[in-house]
Amino acid sequence: MSSPPSSSTAPALSFSTLLRKLERVAALPKRDRSALGDALEGIRNRAEAQGCAPTDIQSSITLITSGKLDTSTSIALLRLLYPSTTIPPRAVILLLGALGSSADKRVELRAQVGLLKWLVAVVDWLDDAARRDLGRLYGVLWGLIGVEGLRPHLPHLLTLITRREHVKPFRITQLLSLQAYTPLDASLPPLLSTFRAFFPDRVPPGVGIAAGRRGYKADLKWRTMALAIREGRGAELRAEQDAAAAAAAAAGAAGGAAGADGDGRPLKRVRRSLPVPSTIALSSSLDTLTLPDVPTLPALAKNLDRLTLPAQLASALGNRHVAWALVVDSSPDNIARFEGWVLSALREELYAEERDVQGVERAGELLRRVLEFVRITKELTPQLELFLADYLTTWDGTTHAEVFEMVEYWKPASYEVLYGHLLHPLTRLHASAPERTQLRVLRCLAGLLRRWGEGVDWERAIGVGKGKGKGRAVWDAFAFGPLPEKVDWRRTTSALLKHSAQLGLLTLLAHPTSPSTHNALLHLHSSALPLSLHPALAQIHIPPSPSIHALLLRADVAGVSRLCAMMVRVRNAFLEHDRRVQAGERGGVGGYPEGYIAYFNHFVVDFCNLIWRGKALSLSKARALGIAPEVLDSLKPLAGPHGFDAFGGVAHSGALARLAKEFVDAAEARAGIVDPSKKIRGPLSVASVKAANSAGGLQASYADLRSDLLDYIEERGAGGVKQFLYATMSSLSAGRKSSG
Repeated sequence: MSSPPSSSTAPALSFSTLLRKLERVAALPKRDRSALGDALEGIRNRAEAQGCAPTDIQSSITLITSGKLDTSTSIALLRLLYPSTTIPPRAVILLLGALGSSADKRVELRAQVGLLKWLVAVVDWLDDAARRDLGRLYGVLWGLIGVEGLRPHLPHLLTLITRREHVKPFRITQLLSLQAYTPLDASLPPLLSTFRAFFPDRVPPGVGIAAGRRGYKADLKWRTMALAIREGRGAELRAEQDAAAAAAAAAGAAGGAAGADGDGRPLKRVRRSLPVPSTIALSSSLDTLTLPDVPTLPALAKNLDRLTLPAQLASALGNRHVAWALVVDSSPDNIARFEGWVLSALREELYAEERDVQGVERAGELLRRVLEFVRITKELTPQLELFLADYLTTWDGTTHAEVFEMVEYWKPASYEVLYGHLLHPLTRLHASAPERTQLRVLRCLAGLLRRWGEGVDWERAIGVGKGKGKGRAVWDAFAFGPLPEKVDWRRTTSALLKHSAQLGLLTLLAHPTSPSTHNALLHLHSSALPLSLHPALAQIHIPPSPSIHALLLRADVAGVSRLCAMMVRVRNAFLEHDRRVQAGERGGVGGYPEGYIAYFNHFVVDFCNLIWRGKALSLSKARALGIAPEVLDSLKPLAGPHGFDAFGGVAHSGALARLAKEFVDAAEARAGIVDPSKKIRGPLSVASVKAANSAGGLQASYADLRSDLLDYIEERGAGGVKQFLYATMSSLSAGRKSSG
């Protein structure tokens, strides 16, 4: 048998010739198709050597969509269509025309899936005309969105090509219905997210998030070969792949006995747990101690100077003694050793390409260990902060909730760094997340604000007092590095407070009637007080008026009490700031503008009018809770014969009315009043008290009863109400002085 001619002498067949040969062989009966493999091999060699020109791709798509090839041959030919340049528009039109489930379609569904998968892979290489035609035929693709067999490739293709003009209300409705009908379909949420980007008010936040987070899996091996062919490295890459496959086959044959039991069955997979380094110290002398020698915290504290740290400092993730020792001996070398292992493990577990259930569990276990370490040290290491900043950019906020608490320990930095690394990713997450995740963001920011307010010596940080120069870093306040120098901390903290308050307001506007949102917002504002009222910062911040008024009108007894206590603290901070300015103790910082103080005083008057005076909607007394006069005028006909004069007051408040009724009943019971005609009828008011006095009921004035009511409310745990009213109402404070 003669050998085949060499490549140097054999004429190279054109792609069209090879394609006609494939068509002739495919037309033969199945028993006569022995040359089918040779025909495909010839096309493969030609395509891997030179790629496929636009005319070759168009001819191949024409043949596939004609129905002359069976499904297996069509799919095999599609995998050989490596574009050398661009994809022509005619090929795209033919491909889209072959899709569908109607009886006149010549291409089977499995081949249609192959066509879609190929189009997704080459969509970046469409020429301008083909790209325009694909956009014009968006409706054709959309008409097939309900064909389940074409997923996930069709939704992913639509996600890639969707533009503003493609997003229509009926398509949003259809997609939402389809998502509701198939809630576990992981291919629809990305398309929903794309639609939400254009119409955020029409696609509810959180829809599709619970559908699973399996991203679209592109054929990376095929894409790598296509790129290599376009760069002229196709033959080289094929040789490397063949060599790797041969080596893997040889290794598999050699290791078959080790990978199976006596009967040849594969061994059962064993769950790989998270390996945490041990606390073994490799080097120690007679005058040093290791961790087993100091089993208690007092022993550790007494012998820190003699302690030898473990060889693997990442063992701090499983041993709090190592964590404490690392805080004390936090040299750059020790921190780098700890960070090296932890960051490598985090990247391996969180950024794995294919994560099974066990992988998710291992990642969660690792994050819980890191969080426990951070709880002990009260601080993030520098590289751990950078890792979290990168992870937050793609985090969905639903898995690994430990990240929220880690963020609370973020070290103070300039606002530019803080916004880029932390606030911007959290704001992105907040914008498209469901209510539960949004509230987690608020609680996370509340923890951050509280730690900044209570854990930082701001006087030293900004150089106020104690003879420290301006901008001097605070070296001894943090274990893993100082605060950055030359940072305007007043500007940074002010911007952080404003950003957090704005996110809280956006959450309230999205969920105005949710008690969970009200509680989270109240927690956010109360946690911000230590930072907002810190005397060294001189930047008292008042939350947005819609937040204050909404909480005041909707909060329960405990919420109203907390709000009142917050207002007292803010008022006292204003007074203390003014006193220090008058005494020259503010280091050149002046008083607050009169307009800002008046803005706060309006809140004080609103609180008094709503809780005590019953004049909350009287424009003659205050801003009427920020409601415009024309709005109040339009509401007056709905207020009844008494108008707005009866709105508010301690006995009419939605939060305090129940306590007021209990107080009146208890007072009448102590006085032995059982006759209903002698009891106070209706809410506690001047008229109802006078009527009861005249009928022989309680012989007490309305002012005395209201004062006693405040004591009763305080005894029931709502002391903030009494504290606020006695601090702001001159009549109450004067009455207390005269009675005392």
